[in-house]
Amino acid sequence: MNSCMRGGSTAPEDGPEEGSVGMTYPMLLSGPLTYRAAGLANSVVLRSRQLSDGGGWPVILVDAFQPMFESELRALRGEGRLGSRTEVRNLYRDFAQLPRSTATLPSASRPRFVREGSTEVRTDESDPTIRRYYRSGEYVAFEKLDAEELRPVFVDLLASGKRYRRLRYSDEGEVCQVQSFDDSNELEAEEYFNDSGVRYLLVEHRDGAPARWVYLDAELREVVFASMSEMLTYWLVNFNGDVLRDHVLISEWAFRRPALDRAAALLNFKVVYTFHNSHLGGSRRYSRSEFKPELRSTLEALGTMDAVVVLTNEQKYDLLKMNPALDNVHVIPHVVESEVAAETVERDPFKVAIISRLSPEKGIVNVVKEFGRILASVPDARLDIWGRGPEEESIRAAITSSGLSGNVSLKGFSDTPRREYAASAVALFPSEYEGQPLSLMECVMSGCVPVAYDFKYGARYAIEDGVSGFIVDPGNVDELIDAVRLLLVHNDLRECMSVAGPRRLADSNTVERLRKDWLALFLSLGGKLGRIGSRP
Repeated sequence: MNSCMRGGSTAPEDGPEEGSVGMTYPMLLSGPLTYRAAGLANSVVLRSRQLSDGGGWPVILVDAFQPMFESELRALRGEGRLGSRTEVRNLYRDFAQLPRSTATLPSASRPRFVREGSTEVRTDESDPTIRRYYRSGEYVAFEKLDAEELRPVFVDLLASGKRYRRLRYSDEGEVCQVQSFDDSNELEAEEYFNDSGVRYLLVEHRDGAPARWVYLDAELREVVFASMSEMLTYWLVNFNGDVLRDHVLISEWAFRRPALDRAAALLNFKVVYTFHNSHLGGSRRYSRSEFKPELRSTLEALGTMDAVVVLTNEQKYDLLKMNPALDNVHVIPHVVESEVAAETVERDPFKVAIISRLSPEKGIVNVVKEFGRILASVPDARLDIWGRGPEEESIRAAITSSGLSGNVSLKGFSDTPRREYAASAVALFPSEYEGQPLSLMECVMSGCVPVAYDFKYGARYAIEDGVSGFIVDPGNVDELIDAVRLLLVHNDLRECMSVAGPRRLADSNTVERLRKDWLALFLSLGGKLGRIGSRP
């Protein structure tokens, strides 16, 4: 069965060790869980493995639709990144679990695209993952293929040159989602199909936004929701009560708070809301009023939450400065294990690395424009930029316009960031804001010397300025570049900082500390010891 259609969960491969005492850790991830996870999803994957390896039973609850979900999970498990005790559940896979007998179902049939009927198929000359189909000279379909296996990802069906339908495909090449569009290319409806080809969920759109959700339950009854929030509450209560009732849930951010409030009232569980990034807006410095708009309601409700977890003391104290009465804010930093951080690779004394999402707030374009100043002192200096994102073309243009094609390279996405850091002398972190970037921790634990803006939050946690790296004023690209040049010119200084970084984090950056902190927090909220609610 494919990922869009299979119900249930991916249960852990190994049971608990005999006699071990652990905690079940449900975690709600409102977003995709992917093999090449970055940012939030990557931190959830890492935490799940660390808790699993320590005797816990993480249960990751994913509410995002992912056509290739099974492939992503196989890759994560194949690399051992989730941990053998980690269970993963998905809203759409659970909803897709319908009886095999479908003769009386009041549901639409699954559309198909018949490639054989095309009189001409053209593969894009610059991109082999794109195909265009023609019938009697008319352009009828656009197909996007997976870059690695060249299997269909989606097909857009066209009439008179306009898209009227998009078919998304599962791991096994079956249509699992159909999106329908009007003449203005506005989304009208989304239909989700299970492995039997039965539509189990219909999402109707009005005025360009989802307006009505119709789910076909296991009793073949239609259940109607007025919002995604209502549907999430239904899933938590009816499919996950076994791991939530009278227990504790970790919610990655608080964007689903209304749904969680309703579910918590019905199942009597507590919620730990985690902050994975800065809450500050505007200048990104401390403020009582300048917040990220999407977090304002969260910040206003902090005092009513069961518990809040941030990644640094700096962010905790900024929250307490706004409201000294808060007593529910806890600090549990990310951990990067030292024993696996530094791979056996030769460090290049002239290589500088940036490993980041390529987006405007990361400040990479300005770094590229100024990197040439280093070459007068260090002509062999090179900057390797790893990542993907909306700024890629702007960065590429900056490289070309600055005449730095021989010294600055876009390397694409890296599956091995620790290896890249271990091979580099210096790494740059020119972000406007962060939470406690895992990439910065990986850099330090790999012996690569960081140079970072003094962003909120995480730079001061990972770096002691002038001892294990440099922290410069936010936006001061001149000082940032000059600090890199200093480290490339003075090898002895850089080597001292390379050793000082991991040593400085030795006490706080341990998985034992992380496990104790999460266990203590769950127990303080009434969490139940032992494995609960595992599905077969």
